[in-house]
Amino acid sequence: MKPKTSDGRFKSVYPPLVSGAVFGELAVVSVERRGLVRVQCSCNAPAHLAMDYNLRSGKTTRCNTCAKKQADYWRKSFYRYAEICPDITHRRRLMGRLAACKNRCHSPADRGYANYGGRGITLYEPWHTDRADWLRYVMTLDGWDNPKLELDRIDVNKGYEPNNLRFVTRSQNQRNRRSVQDMQKHIDELKAEVAKLMEAKK
Repeated sequence: MKPKTSDGRFKSVYPPLVSGAVFGELAVVSVERRGLVRVQCSCNAPAHLAMDYNLRSGKTTRCNTCAKKQADYWRKSFYRYAEICPDITHRRRLMGRLAACKNRCHSPADRGYANYGGRGITLYEPWHTDRADWLRYVMTLDGWDNPKLELDRIDVNKGYEPNNLRFVTRSQNQRNRRSVQDMQKHIDELKAEVAKLMEAKK
């Protein structure tokens, strides 16, 4: 629900359309008439008309020339992925899984970070900057083209790295996770190490 002013009226959720207001790369030059404003892009292209609603809602943020350049940039960036994996359905699925793996290892905001990056699980360094090579490697694994299989680490205490990845069923993936018993064993081992150190200091 929109916030209300002191007199009970609803406040606008969009910035006011006044001369000088900035929306993305576009600055308002003048308000021409209801629904239309003249804007100037930061690239200094000739000022042009834009619909005020598109500016307010964020649908229009740059001139057509800049928009085409941005689209070309992303098209070129992701074209190499299409060369590796031509099937768009498989490509989107795999790229989504790779992104999720990277996030849970290196993004503290990810909900799975505590069980991955938080305990030292990392992504193979070269794959940080060359995701195409990662995609190429993943496609050499058995089962990569089966949407029902999940990307799994063979050794759960190692990261996403060559020779430690495979595709398995969900039940296999669940069985390969660290068990409470394994974690308790590790805790007991640490406690024993601490006890030895404390004893040696006496």
